[in-house]
Parts: sequence; structure tokens; C-alpha cells
Amino acid sequence: MKQLLYICAVTGLAMACISCKSNRSAAPVFQNERAALVEDAEYSSNGLIIMVDESVGKEPLRAAIQSYGAQIIYDYSIISGMAIQIPGNKNIDDAIAYFKNVTGVLSVERDAIYHIDDGADLR
Repeated sequence: MKQLLYICAVTGLAMACISCKSNRSAAPVFQNERAALVEDAEYSSNGLIIMVDESVGKEPLRAAIQSYGAQIIYDYSIISGMAIQIPGNKNIDDAIAYFKNVTGVLSVERDAIYHIDDGADLR
């Protein structure tokens, strides 16, 4: 019984050391991949993702969306935010500046488009 406990303890310790070692070496690779994704990002021409402070709520943002003439594409229920589409006759940078000044807005980001493959034939 003592041998079994010893083997389990040594195995557990070895697994912990292996996982720690692999996590340290994987982090820089992930950061480099993320930087490449952001650098090569493709964006919707008129889509924004807006996050709001839950304590303020979404009502000030809803009013601003209507006033700006934008349209709610998706109202997130798990997180406090919305995806919106600005009118085609409005500049995306002006829209970002406008919505950043709305009460309760925490962030305004362009809606990014990511492709899960490089277009290669996967057959």
C-alpha cells in the first residue's frame, strides 16, 4: 500500500512538473499568434462591438444607437454588450468616437472577421 501511494505521489509530482514546463513554453507562441491575428485582422466595414458597464445598463446605449441611426445586430445576453451596424453614410471612426462618449460604455471595437482556414482545399 505504501508503495502504491509513493508511486502515485511521484507520478503526480512528475505530471505537475511537465505541465508547468509546457505552459511556460506555450505562452510566447500564443502571444505571437494573437499579435499576428490582430495585425492581419479583417474588419466589417460598418460593424461595431460595444461593451457596457452592467451597473449602468444598456438603456443609454440603446438610446444612442437609435439617435445615431444605427441598428442592433445582436444583443448579447451572457456579457453586457451589443453588436451594431452603423448606417452606410456614416464614417466608422466617427461612430467609434460617438459611442465611446455614451454613458456606461466601456469599449468600442470594430467587428473583426476571422477565417478558420487559409482558403486551402481541405478535401
